[in-house]
Amino acid sequence: MSSTDNDSVRESVVREWFRRVWNQLDVKAIDELFAPDGVAHWLDAEPVRGPAAFRGFHSILTSSFHDIHVKVVREMQVGDMVAFQAEVRLVPIGQDTPITFNGGAFARVQGRQILETWDCWNFLGLLEGMGTLPHGALRLALAGELKLSRGTT
Repeated sequence: MSSTDNDSVRESVVREWFRRVWNQLDVKAIDELFAPDGVAHWLDAEPVRGPAAFRGFHSILTSSFHDIHVKVVREMQVGDMVAFQAEVRLVPIGQDTPITFNGGAFARVQGRQILETWDCWNFLGLLEGMGTLPHGALRLALAGELKLSRGTT
């Protein structure tokens, strides 16, 4: 592929997703870039299905944090699969200190839409940065030194 080929200089759908959806908080971009039957596998036992469900997740995050910035630090694509690593910086509402954590995913894409993702983000680091969990929580938990009360349902 030559350096003058449009596809070589065009922003990838993954980079466009993070720039518009998270850095610019462009909610309309979710409908453009996440396929109508798109699926995101990540936190909960049940995946997020479709743009409307993703907008709900986006709303929760953007009402909990400000100054959100996601930087894709590396990505590679083979066929319709994209692997990427990203760094996230955000500030919890009511706080001034930014928290930085990383993560990445495999995404199946078609044209300018994301069809499916398998995400892995360091949300433990986010919770530690927020003060919700103590630093070193994983080590403490594995050593049996972290005791959290569990709510009942």
